Amino acid sequence: MGPAIAEDFPEVTTYTRLTNTSETVVKVGDNCFTEPIFYADPDMLSIFTFPLIHGDARTALVDQSSVVISKPAAVKCFGSADAMGKTVSIRMGGEFRDFAVSGVMADIPNNSTITFDFILPYEVIIERWGPPFTTSWGAMTTRTYVQLADGADPAALENKLPGFLKQRAGRTDEELARVQLRLQPIRDIHLNPTYQNRFEPSTNPIYLFILSGIGLMLLFIA
Repeated sequence: MGPAIAEDFPEVTTYTRLTNTSETVVKVGDNCFTEPIFYADPDMLSIFTFPLIHGDARTALVDQSSVVISKPAAVKCFGSADAMGKTVSIRMGGEFRDFAVSGVMADIPNNSTITFDFILPYEVIIERWGPPFTTSWGAMTTRTYVQLADGADPAALENKLPGFLKQRAGRTDEELARVQLRLQPIRDIHLNPTYQNRFEPSTNPIYLFILSGIGLMLLFIA
């Protein structure tokens, strides 16, 4: 959906698909450990604020043999040595595949709705899984984020999505009645417990009100 929606709507300036796999074996030298692996399109590091302390955010995820890692992961893998250009081996199916470190991220805040230590180019997962994952409009394993142009109306774009889905997915009206595409502002995810398929648990805003109320009571008593 990501490439298609960017192609069909000029108000979408860029997009990124983001998916992850469960615990995967990572090997550096003689050391092995398991980590969840994320996959994203190159613009992911430009859309989101994940500053790199080493590497170029515009190109770090372009090469399919590259991997971007977090600062804690760099310390875990290479200690105090410079991680840039060094090799990380990740198990793909029944064998290990080598990736060169192309970027090291600054620490990700604990309250981020997206946290990861290893991220590979999305093309790697396309190559690895192939059809029907790469061609089916029924695959629900990927989150797609779009960035709209300044002044673009999200509601107007959302109204166009049923027609877009009908044309692109080739589904019948009966099938489309059971499926909806909606735009969700990124700021609504962290404090929205009704949002599903998130990478990190949400925070229920009721707890913020309870804690604020307790704080006001303590101030009043004082």
